[in-house]
Amino acid sequence: MSKLYVSKPFKTLYNEELKKHICDSGRCSGKSYEIAQFGAVAIEKYHKNDVMYCRATYQAIGDSIFAEMKEKLDMLGIRYKALKSPYRIVTEYGNEIHFQGLDGSVNRTKGNKPMRPYSLIIIDECEEIKSELNLKQAEASFKRHLAQDIPSKIIYAGNPSEIKSHWWNVWVNKYKSVPGYDYIYSTYEDIAQVLPKDMLADIELEKIINPAMYKFLYLGDISDMSGSAYASFRRDKHLITHEQAMVMFRNRTIEYIIWGGDGALKKDMTAIVPIAVMSDGRALTLEKFVFDPKRYGRTLATSELAELIERYVTDLDIGNKERGINGYGIIQNQVQSIFVIDCASTDLITQLSYVMSGYHIIKSYTTKSIMRNNSCVNNCFARNLIYVQDFGGYFDYASNRFIETDFDILAEQLENVTWKNNGYDPAVPNDVSDAFTYGASFYYENPENLYLPERKNVYE
Repeated sequence: MSKLYVSKPFKTLYNEELKKHICDSGRCSGKSYEIAQFGAVAIEKYHKNDVMYCRATYQAIGDSIFAEMKEKLDMLGIRYKALKSPYRIVTEYGNEIHFQGLDGSVNRTKGNKPMRPYSLIIIDECEEIKSELNLKQAEASFKRHLAQDIPSKIIYAGNPSEIKSHWWNVWVNKYKSVPGYDYIYSTYEDIAQVLPKDMLADIELEKIINPAMYKFLYLGDISDMSGSAYASFRRDKHLITHEQAMVMFRNRTIEYIIWGGDGALKKDMTAIVPIAVMSDGRALTLEKFVFDPKRYGRTLATSELAELIERYVTDLDIGNKERGINGYGIIQNQVQSIFVIDCASTDLITQLSYVMSGYHIIKSYTTKSIMRNNSCVNNCFARNLIYVQDFGGYFDYASNRFIETDFDILAEQLENVTWKNNGYDPAVPNDVSDAFTYGASFYYENPENLYLPERKNVYE
């Protein structure tokens, strides 16, 4: 250990009682150095055991973790033979370091069977892995070969993604406080004394001229990422469970339901987001309708789509436990019901007017203005006037099954949609957030159109 420099955040790697470590950091924090160094220590300490070192893609191994491990073995004076096709390192002790890509080929991990049990499994650059499922598949395959007679470990390492709801950000946030997981957070400040002066100068310059990017790149803080279209939306404030909503609005009644809708153009999703306007003027979303032709495998005729929506609206009125839909007694309680559908979806508007009960008002939303509508929604979130309910997913009426989601689909789009050329970036899905925006804008841009006796207290 006398040859090693270990920065303070990574000292817990050497605690033999800790078995799982999550390394989440900004750039230039020394994470790759520390992890590879610990891998070399494991190889030297446990001669009868191997090390597994993974990245998202196999192609990236040669110029990254393979070279990193050779450097650390050299640093510790461990002799070895470096082999390619496949990448592996055989040490003077006879044990090996294996390298694996987790790029979606399940067979690559399923067939994994080392000559010796692993003392250490490192899964690096986790944010580049396609999904949490890919991580779990690899983890399940490798973990069964972890040595049981030594304090073996698993290290999950990655950098935060600029997309807040990226699975890696969600996974880290979920597991970092779970017993049995050691959370290691590091930044460049932890190793500033060993960083080149010109690198530190560049970082400090970024801090001055682009503070949001500085916080993201070097502190791993994604809270102020620039370019977010719905910057006022905060999941810790505005994303609530149904149980939390019942408490928050315990003494309030639903006076109106405004169903914001965005119909499909070509192969886009069709989304309906109902907004319950409460007696005090605040609002919250109810269970959403989402039809994704990519998930279903084909598009639907407008008549088919309208029939599914009619079935969905009936469920929200009377309830359907099998589909996970709460009943809100819309007709029984004389809750005024207004559909506000994107004016571009003329076929859907016409068909809904035909199939829906005359109780519901069907309107075409014609006052579309990206900047004005977006500003309205951001103002609502900034003043805590509207909330998004997370029901754990949504019922897919086309396939007749509940689609579970780790993160609410509307909240995900609110966090991900960004500006580009004075509009929304077309590469980022925004069907559900658009439907929500139409409904919210219809109400909050013209609140005088809806009579709410208790609303005055909220606005004062």
